[in-house]
This record gives sequence, C-alpha cells and structure tokens, in this order.
Amino acid sequence: MKIDGIFLMESVRLKSYRSTAMWNFTREDKLRTWLDKECVVNDKNIAFSINGKAVSMDIVKKDYDDQIEYVLNDDERSYSLKVYMMNCTSLTEFCTQINFIQEGFVDSDERDYYKAFWNEKLDKLRENFNGSWIIEDKDLVLSVLR
Repeated sequence: MKIDGIFLMESVRLKSYRSTAMWNFTREDKLRTWLDKECVVNDKNIAFSINGKAVSMDIVKKDYDDQIEYVLNDDERSYSLKVYMMNCTSLTEFCTQINFIQEGFVDSDERDYYKAFWNEKLDKLRENFNGSWIIEDKDLVLSVLR
C-alpha cells in the first residue's frame, strides 16, 4: 500500500555554472564520474545499478535551464524523481544549488534505503566540483562564487 506524503528531498551546492551542473545529469561521461562507472545513457533513458540491482531512469522532461524529471524503475516499482537547479543566490553565477526530490515510496524504510544511496552519490558529485568544501550559507558572499 502506497502511503502519501513519504518523499525524499536532498540538496547539494556545486561550485559550478548551472549548465555545467546540468551536464552531470544528462551526459554519460559525467554520470560515470559520480553515479555509476557502468551507467549507460541514451536519449530517453539512463541505466545503472544500485547495490548490484539494475535500475533505469526514463527521462520524462528535460529543461536545460533548470530541471529534469525522471521515472526511476527498479524490479518492484516506479518512482518520480525530479532534479531542480538554480543559482545559489541572485549574486552568485558560479554556484548552483541542486534540489533532488524522489516520491512514490511505500514506507519510510524504503525511503531510507534510497536516501543513503543518493546521499552517497550527491556527496561524490559535490566532491567532483568542490573537493572537500561544503558550500554553506555564509560562503555565498565569497567572490570565488560570483
């Protein structure tokens, strides 16, 4: 039984232009650096594995400026996955905030399983851009992000 209201939302900030951040969700060479070394990308789909289990993400909507929507399919069910990108502030061009929302969970255990997976992957993405730096609110005034 699907329980309404159980969703996952994660955010990460990258020291990057928004367009460059977007490539990391659409290009195979970029996805292989943080999502899965074996992932396969075509025009409509991204295939990869989660803990050895084959999954795919069908691209439902792609707006190259600020969002991508997927349907993530595993052996058991489908999930809605939305990725929104925006400048961290109106003053920062070289800082992109990614908000990542996954919906369709049956229970909180299932959500926690995906939360651990996506936290690990988004940390890897952040490290690819920022190294060990986690961009906090207080950092948004730094000239390096303008």
